[in-house]
Amino acid sequence: MYSPGLQVTQSRRLSNRVSVFTAEVVAFIWAVQWVEEVRPQQVVICSDSTAALMALQGGRSRLRPDLICELQPALYRAELVGSRLGFLWVPAHVGVEGNEAVDVAAKEALGREEVDVNVTMGISEYYRIIKEEIARRWQKKWEGEKRGRFYYNIQNDVSGENITQGNNRREQIIMTRLKLGHCGLAWGLFRIGKHHNGLCECGEKVTVQHVLMECSKLTTERRELFSAVLDTGIPCVSMRNLLNPVQHQRAVVKAVMDFLVDTDLHSKV
Repeated sequence: MYSPGLQVTQSRRLSNRVSVFTAEVVAFIWAVQWVEEVRPQQVVICSDSTAALMALQGGRSRLRPDLICELQPALYRAELVGSRLGFLWVPAHVGVEGNEAVDVAAKEALGREEVDVNVTMGISEYYRIIKEEIARRWQKKWEGEKRGRFYYNIQNDVSGENITQGNNRREQIIMTRLKLGHCGLAWGLFRIGKHHNGLCECGEKVTVQHVLMECSKLTTERRELFSAVLDTGIPCVSMRNLLNPVQHQRAVVKAVMDFLVDTDLHSKV
C-alpha cells in the first residue's frame, strides 16, 4: 500500500502459492481496513488489476467469493465512519509513480521468508496446485517409461500442445499417426501380420523415421521437403521439427503432406 499524500508505504508477505488475484483482493481489504482506522475524508484506491476491480464492481467472484464477501462489509464500515471511497484502474508498467512504488514494495515483501498474513487458499488455487502436481507426476512417469520412446522423442513434455494443426481433419489424423509411429507403412503392417517382412527395397524397416529421414530412394523428395521446412525460418530439420513444430505449423504440415503425395505414401499413412 502506498499513499504519497500521507507518506505511507506498507507491505505484507502473504502465504505461499496464493494467486495474484487473491493478493490483489487481500490488498483491497487491507486498504479499506486502513481507511476505516485512519478515517480520511476522501480516498481513491488505485489498482492495475482489472480482474479484481471487476469482481468488486460485480459484487461476486468465481475465484474467491469468500474474499469479496469479506470486502463488502469492510466497505460499508468505512462509509459509516464518514470516508468516501472510490476505486480507479491504472495501467501497469507504464511509469505511473504510485503504481511503480507499490510494485517495489510488493517485490520487497515477496522476498521475505517470514509470512505476515496467512491467507487460506481458495478452491481455484487448490485446483491449480492439484493440476500442477498431476502434471509433474505424469511427466516423471513419462520420462521413466520404457514404451512409447518414439513418441517421447517427438514430444517429451506432457503439458505441451499435442495436436499439430493442419489445413483439415485428414491432415491432423495423418500427422498424429506419424507422431505415434503407428500407421500403414510396411513395418507397421508387419507388426500386426499384414505384411510379409516390413522391409524397404533398400533392406531397412519401413518406419516413419526411415521414410522421412533415411531412405536413399526418396532423396530427391526429401531434399524438397527439407528445403520447404528451412524456408520457413526453422534452423534445422529433425523428426521433432517435422512432426511437432512449435512455429510455422501449417507451412511444415503442408511440406510433409506434399512429401507424402510425391512419394505415393499419402494413402498408406
